[in-house]
Order: sequence, then C-alpha cells, then structure tokens
Amino acid sequence: MSLLFPLFIAAAGAVLAPILLHLLRNRARTVQVFSTVMFLTPSLPRVQPKMRVENLPLLLLRCLALILLAIAFARPWWSTAELTSTGQEGRTLVLLDTSVSMSRTGLWQQALEHLHQAVADPKQRIAVMAFDRALNHLVGFEDWAAQPKETRVDYARERASTIAPGSLGSDLGVALAGAVELMSEDEAAVRQVSGSKRIVLISDLQAGRGLDALQTASWPAGLQLVIRQVSSAQPSNAGLSLVGSTNGPVQDDEDERPRVRVSNDRASTAQQFTVTWSDNIGSPLNVTVPPGSSRVVRAPTRPPGKPGFSLVLRGDDHEFDNTVYVSHSSAAVVPVLYLGSDAIDDLNGLPYFLSNALSPTRVLAPRLVVQAATMPITGLDRFAWVVVGGAPSEAVAQQLRDFSERGGAFTVVLRQASDAGWLEKICGYSLSAHEASVKDHALIERVDFSHPLLRPFDAVQFGDFTKIRVWRYRSLTPPPTAQVLAWYENGQPAWFELLLGKGRVLVMTSGWNPADSQLALSTKFVPLIYTELQRSSRIIPNPEQIIIGDQNTMPTGVQAISGPLDPTTIDVAPMAGAPLGVTPTTANNPPADHAGSPPAAAQLVRPGLYSLQVAGAALLVAANIDPLESATAPLARETLEAIGVQVARTPVASAAELAAAEQVAKYQLKIAEIEKIQKSWMWILVATFVVLLIETIVASLCTTDSSAVPGASGTTRTMHVPKTGVAS
Repeated sequence: MSLLFPLFIAAAGAVLAPILLHLLRNRARTVQVFSTVMFLTPSLPRVQPKMRVENLPLLLLRCLALILLAIAFARPWWSTAELTSTGQEGRTLVLLDTSVSMSRTGLWQQALEHLHQAVADPKQRIAVMAFDRALNHLVGFEDWAAQPKETRVDYARERASTIAPGSLGSDLGVALAGAVELMSEDEAAVRQVSGSKRIVLISDLQAGRGLDALQTASWPAGLQLVIRQVSSAQPSNAGLSLVGSTNGPVQDDEDERPRVRVSNDRASTAQQFTVTWSDNIGSPLNVTVPPGSSRVVRAPTRPPGKPGFSLVLRGDDHEFDNTVYVSHSSAAVVPVLYLGSDAIDDLNGLPYFLSNALSPTRVLAPRLVVQAATMPITGLDRFAWVVVGGAPSEAVAQQLRDFSERGGAFTVVLRQASDAGWLEKICGYSLSAHEASVKDHALIERVDFSHPLLRPFDAVQFGDFTKIRVWRYRSLTPPPTAQVLAWYENGQPAWFELLLGKGRVLVMTSGWNPADSQLALSTKFVPLIYTELQRSSRIIPNPEQIIIGDQNTMPTGVQAISGPLDPTTIDVAPMAGAPLGVTPTTANNPPADHAGSPPAAAQLVRPGLYSLQVAGAALLVAANIDPLESATAPLARETLEAIGVQVARTPVASAAELAAAEQVAKYQLKIAEIEKIQKSWMWILVATFVVLLIETIVASLCTTDSSAVPGASGTTRTMHVPKTGVAS
C-alpha cells in the first residue's frame, strides 16, 4: 500500500489524546450527600490518582477510529500492473516554425536542439509538425507509434533534419488551431493513451502575424502550450518591402520609380540605413528610420534604358528581408471593340466619348478598336468587352451570340427602334421597340443599386441620376427574364440586362452621345463605363508583386510557373502584338509543369522574378517575402493567455531536467488516476464509522450505577458516575 498524500498520516498523532485523557482524568469515584454539613469542618476530597487503564477495549476503539480517519485523508492506493505499463503515456505535439524569419543566424540550430529535447521520451505518443502559413506533417502520431520504441527518437530527429526555414511567412494562429484539432482527433481515435497533454511550440514568436484563427477556436481543458522560444544575439532588424501603386489615372509628370517601405523593428538599435540597387547602378539613398517606425521612399534613380530588378537594404544585421524584387510590370492591356458606323473622331459619335472615358490607369490600359458592324470580326475572343452601336449583319450577330455563349459580355446601345430587330433574333424574345415620344426631356428616375453595375453609386453623394437629361430613347418591353437596372419617370426601362449562355448582354435604350442624352457629359459616365469593363471578367491585371504563400496576390488563370529568372536575360520592352508587361513564352524560359491543381503562390519557392503562363502569354512578376515577417520582436505570452491558451509557466533548463520533470509529472498523474479508480478512502471511512458505532455501544455498556451509601439523616441519595477507565 502507498499513500497519495502521506503528510496526512501525521494527523494520526491525535491518537495520543484519548490515551492522555484515560490516564490523567482523576476524580473521586462517589459523592456522599448529607442532610446538613453545617457542623462539619470543610475539607477537600482526597484524590488518589491511579495510572491504570480500566477499559482497554474502549481505549483501543477510540485510537483506531482516529488512525483510520488519518489514513482515509492520506488517500491510500495499491500498486497495479497499470503503473508499470510499457504502453504510451501522454501526448506531445511539437510545432516547429519554418518561416523565413527563422533563417536568422543561430535560430535554426537552437530550434533543432529544442526539438531533440521534446522528442526524448519514447514512451510518449508524439507527433512533429512544421508550420509557416500552414501545417506540414513531419511525423504523425501513427507514424511514431508504428516505429520500434528504441528507434522512435532517432526517427523523429532524422525527419526534422530534412527541412529548413523557407521563404514563406508564418501564421501562429493557424498552426495552433490545427494542432489542437489534431490532438482532439488522436484522442478520439486512440483512447487508451492517458497522461499529460501538451503542445511544444518551437519558434521565434515574431509578432508580425496575427492570431485570427485562434479567436474562434476553443482551447481544450488540460492541454498545455509549452513555449521553447529561440532568440538571436543580434536583436536589431529592418526590412524592405515594395509599396503597390494605387489604381488611379496616370499623370504625365509622374515619377515612375518604384516606391519601397523601410520598416525598422521596435527592438532595433540601429536607425541609419541605405537603399541601393543590387547591381550598384545609381546613387545609394540614405534613410533614417527610428526603431518601431517605417518610411516610404522612391528607389534610387537609374540611367535611362537600364531598369533594375532588385533593391537591397544595407546597414541591417539580418539579410533575410533586405532584398525586394521589382518586375516593372505595366498596366494590363484591355482590348475593347466598338461596332458601329461612327468614326472615333466624330465629336457627336459614341466611340469618341467612349475612347475618352477609357483613359489608362496604373492597372488597366484599355485599347479601343472601332469597326463597322457589318464586317466580320477577326479574333473576337481577344476582346474583353464589345459595344454595339448599330445593327450588325446576320453573320456578325451570330458571332456575338457565340461570343456570349462562351462567357463574353457585350453592350447594345439602341440608336433607333429598328436596332432591336437583330437583338430579337439572337435572344429569342419579341421586344416590340418604337421611338418614345419625349416632350422637352426625360429623366432617369430610379436605378437598382443592388446590381453590380450600379453598386458603386449606392451613396447619397453619388446616387442621384435625375440630373441626367435624356432627349431621345426607344420604348420597348424587356423579356420576362431580363433584369431592369434603371427606369425613366414614366416607368419605361432605361437599361436592362439579359443572360445569354454563359455571358450577358447589357441593353441601353438611349445613347450617351449629345443627340440622345447628357450621360457622356455627367460625372457618372466614366465610373459607369469602367465598372462595366471590369465586370467583363476577362481581364487579367499584371500584378506588381506576389507575396510568397499568399494566394490572394496570385493572378487568376495562371497555367504554369517558371523561374526564378536571371535578371540579365529579361527584356521588359513590350513585343509587337503582345500586351504591355506580357512577353510570349519562349523555349529559353519554358513554363514549369504543375499538373493537377492550378499553380499556387506557395510554389514560388524563393524570392525572385518569375514568368507566369496566362492565356498564351507570359506575365513577368516579382515574388517577395511577406513584409510582416520583418516584425521580429517577440509576441508577448500574455497575448496568448488572453485568448484562452493555457501557457505553461515553469521553465526547464536542460534535457535532463525536462525528462525528470516529465517523469515525475506522469508518475504523479498515474498515481492519481489509479487512486481515483480504487477509491480506498471510501471504504476506510466506512470502517471508521463502524468503529465509532462499536465504541458508542461499548461505552454505553460500561456505564454502571454506583452503590447507595447511607447518609446522616437516614436519607440516601446516590450519584451515578460512569466508569471512565481510570479508578480514583
């Protein structure tokens, strides 16, 4: 028998109390009562202590009750085979940070040492996971259990030796939430494993990445997070990142040099840095950035015709975030086709106002092509948007229908009532159009702001269309499947949209030219045209950069990736017939084959320049590391505790102390589990109550009446005194 709380045995010393009471309780056995004592001389009773136990069974019962009560509080248990079981005891999931910030000098060596300590106990059920922006399996719980006990530790260390910090950022919240889920799944699958549960986090705890994934997760009770933080002897760190351009019109005198942000960590001691091109062309730029702040500057000037592709920050202790790549990507060319009889230089025609509205921005560069509506269209699929301003021929109408069936979008502007005839043929509905009778002018009284085309105008200062006067329009009844976007004051539709195959057709019953309305002269026209252009969904903007691992920065429609490319072999001048910023794929730079799922941002394995295969052409893009990784100041552990994470507070200095502490903790936990199952204290308490019951019965049986003693007056009164075990 062993005791869970042996200190309670000291309470058995209370057994001395009944013994002392039995031995030291001295008083007269009987009292003689007289009728009067006035003639007697007062004297004290004669006491004769006799140190002799009169009732030994009663004494033993009382002592036994106290001893049993002390043993019950000490919580005894009996050893079983479970205590010496050779099975797995406890679960440990090791999270190893492999983000780019872990590539700082000395950090990875410290991380491997902590990993070796964490997997040192083969009796534990262990899993090892690496993480950056996502969890990556190294050793699963089942993999660990399948290995022989004597090779488990070496197996885990060998698996960890095959990895190293990469170029991705970290997401601690995603890693911890995923680890909790894996622990819960393993507990549900393998229930016979008992003991402590813990997640060992080996990381630099850089505070750049948030903990959003943990905000909605529930941390299980009894699961502890043991943090093994690695740190650098050089705490100063500054980072360089590319600042994206805003989507606005291009100014004629705009400085085209790329903008970069120099961020200095709050734990840094340095504040003087230099920004320069990697090939040392141009004058270096000196920048002063105090700790905990950042500054945006233009890149150093280079000679004309010699673009630079990478900028370097000098004066920092750590090199992992000191280089940023620049692709010099131009705005994406968006071909737009106008079909009609108007000339582009006709001041009263539709294409004149359309070409002025489609001014180039930093992201999009629309290119308007004007063609007669009666001529067959060559390469219709290359156009992002088609505007029809007249009645096309039957062949062209069929081309437009096929274009829409494949997902294309075009806008029909009814210049006269007869223009609705060809539209009836391709959509299959009778429109019954006629020229509306307008007295003075008509107004667009109501619009549907829930439609994507008009949603940007859903604000008090932008949503008033009643100031746009309409001189002429075509009155018609839209098909029942059409969605009306705007209405005139008499309830007639101004604009409506039809779905045609996978594409759509926007119908405007009045033109924007001065002969029909004032739409082209209003402030609504340019955003309206650009919104419809962007809704075409056939635009692939040239990204200025891709953040490695961030799929949101990856352009859509990428078919293959090749790179990193050698900057000395790149020609950024646009080739004839190719969109700006896009160069055709050549045999010298074949695209990488990523069969199966579309290429992801994580497949850009390191910073550099890459070629992305998109729709028969290749986009030149720059891939850079996550700027948030430059914030290397450690995350406060109180931040984790504030969202419910149970962080272990006891530090362990060495592997030997760690193993000893784990062994003691597991042993104590196992003892507590066995004692909880056996519940011996309950039976001891029952025995205590039985002993007390017997003691009560014995004490009552030992109570006797004293014999009567005659008094002086002939009257006798006897006081009954129970025998207490000591005779006087």
